[in-house]
Amino acid sequence: MKLKGKALESTIAKKFSTILYKANNSELSKITITSVKLSESTLKVYFMTFDDEEKSKEELYSSLPYIKRSLAKDLPLKHFPKIEFIYDNSYNYGKKIDDKIKEINEK
Repeated sequence: MKLKGKALESTIAKKFSTILYKANNSELSKITITSVKLSESTLKVYFMTFDDEEKSKEELYSSLPYIKRSLAKDLPLKHFPKIEFIYDNSYNYGKKIDDKIKEINEK
């Protein structure tokens, strides 16, 4: 399997989501991967959750060895990059904008 760029990032995001869903951990199954960005040294994983952001991030980091092993089985990477988890607040931002528009329309 030879993937590059956006196709590789998309594949990683899908596999990451599958790993979290199948994990025997109820906290991980509540997390949604929104996107990933891959550079030579870092894999930035953007996630969202409706639970506590910090608790979810801690759970991701504590499960990192399991996640890395699971990802490494299926990905064509010679060297596995450092993984960084970043909370994606785009949903909350969009909701705030939507609420403001509704508020304006009600006046």
